[in-house]
Amino acid sequence: MSDEGNVERGGAEPLYRDGVPNPERLGFMPVSMAGLGPTESSVAAIEVARVLNRPVEFVDEQGYERSIIAGAVDAEGKLLAWVENKSKEITSQYVDVEFRLKIMVDNQIVVDWVVETYNPYFGCHVGYMAWHDQWLVLIYREKHDTYACTFTLNGTMRRECISDYWLVSKGQISFVSERPYLVERFSLPELARLGDLSGEEASAKGVLPPRFEEVNKRREEREKRHQAWLEQKGRNGNDKRRPPEVIG
Repeated sequence: MSDEGNVERGGAEPLYRDGVPNPERLGFMPVSMAGLGPTESSVAAIEVARVLNRPVEFVDEQGYERSIIAGAVDAEGKLLAWVENKSKEITSQYVDVEFRLKIMVDNQIVVDWVVETYNPYFGCHVGYMAWHDQWLVLIYREKHDTYACTFTLNGTMRRECISDYWLVSKGQISFVSERPYLVERFSLPELARLGDLSGEEASAKGVLPPRFEEVNKRREEREKRHQAWLEQKGRNGNDKRRPPEVIG
């Protein structure tokens, strides 16, 4: 890969850092992405850049910031995958931005996929990216949701919406369900639906996702507040006040 015409970004602040909007440049950060930062796949981006013989970050000849935000190299070093952010502030009101996944086999691009997001302007953070045999598994967070994806070398893709609190372990993805005190699961790498588990069952199997108890207790408290508001509204008749804020 030739870097002719490209310039390493140097010490300038990027528009996106690890796929997350940089508030110092864009003036905002989605609440859903607050606290997200480097992961193992972001560290692997350095190895991907080395194999591609290019910088992890640079500014191309058209003035676009180009950054490998996540990468994965298989154990034999034959399969290469990365997610790249390409962005440029066109005007003070418009940023041209995209996030693209690429898979390379024997120096040939076999998958080139624009990562599906609500709006790439709000960022795309890769929480997990790794090879499982000859399947690539990708988990990413966009503005509203978290998604798990798998890709084969012939370009077959499967994508499932999961929750923000997930765990990759024991050949599966487990995550906190929207239903109270349940853990939902998909097998890896196929992303086939597995049976739901209680928290106790998931813990015993070693697949309990993080913050399981916290999320469920917060939901219980939210429901209690909502029920109290409904009761109060019933007593007061035409009460125009808004219900309690929904959090979590």
